[in-house]
Amino acid sequence: MNKDKVKKLSHQTSDTVSSALKAIRNKPVSRTLLGTICLCAGAFFLASCEKKGPAERAGEKVDDAVENAGDKIEEATD
Repeated sequence: MNKDKVKKLSHQTSDTVSSALKAIRNKPVSRTLLGTICLCAGAFFLASCEKKGPAERAGEKVDDAVENAGDKIEEATD
């Protein structure tokens, strides 16, 4: 693509996004719906972060082992 086509496409995309945002701002129901969707998505992601997967549990075990080894080395040098 040449620079003119890229610039034109960029402006078209920007204009489309701007008009969509204006439509959302002008409709309070849409704004409320968007806010509700964002809130639900945030709650979903926070809830899903509480469960630890096998890789995270294994990583914690490695961290604990390294920390214990460091403590034992420290005790031995005292």
